[in-house]
Amino acid sequence: MEEQAYILMESYLAGDLSVDEKKDFEERLKTDSDFKEAFENYQNVSHQLEHKFKKHSEREAVKKSIDRVADSYFEKKSSNENNQTKKSSFKPWRIGVAAMILILVGIYAYQEFSTPVYSDYNQYATISFQSRGEENKNLKEAEEAFNSHQFAEAASYFETLVKENDNIEYKLYWAISLVETDEFEKADQLYLDILKSESVFVNEALWFGALSKLKQENNKATSQLLSQIPEESDRYEEAQKLYKKLN
Repeated sequence: MEEQAYILMESYLAGDLSVDEKKDFEERLKTDSDFKEAFENYQNVSHQLEHKFKKHSEREAVKKSIDRVADSYFEKKSSNENNQTKKSSFKPWRIGVAAMILILVGIYAYQEFSTPVYSDYNQYATISFQSRGEENKNLKEAEEAFNSHQFAEAASYFETLVKENDNIEYKLYWAISLVETDEFEKADQLYLDILKSESVFVNEALWFGALSKLKQENNKATSQLLSQIPEESDRYEEAQKLYKKLN
């Protein structure tokens, strides 16, 4: 829904529309189901904010400052009969609604239409091998380095661990650390090894392997890997969203 539509909704609720504009608005509600749904949601939010501001003990103290800001968003209507300016009654919650809508519209537009980049997705959960009873000095160092985003150090520790024990999970975090340090060739080979292993980490390897290709700006390869993530995977929904943005 366009920003202008929300401003029109606010003007309708405030009683600022002319007779003809009001008639057109109400006719659109009857014929445009998407517009009607958006208006009902907007109206609910407006009522909630109106109630909140009415109960606020300091609303009068901020009235003048908010009114000045509101004037920049809501155009004053001119009377067709006497050419006198029609002044709307002050509703401090209106600027809250307008600001909220502007923010939501901006966020939605950015998320829907911006080109996805690696930095949008490289947030990692804290790893904790020690809590699972795995005791190893290098493992502890790898864990601490990874969690503190010291990925070059983490990669070195995980490499040592994999040489000691061909553990698929260690390979996964080694590969992730390598991507963070732009060592793509070695990382992609590790992801391929994991995919061939048929382990429980295959879907994670598909996801993070796709992110590696995304960082390399190879959107075709990214999409190919994303398309292989099955519906039962925890990564499926996120993978589908990224896939749709790329295609």
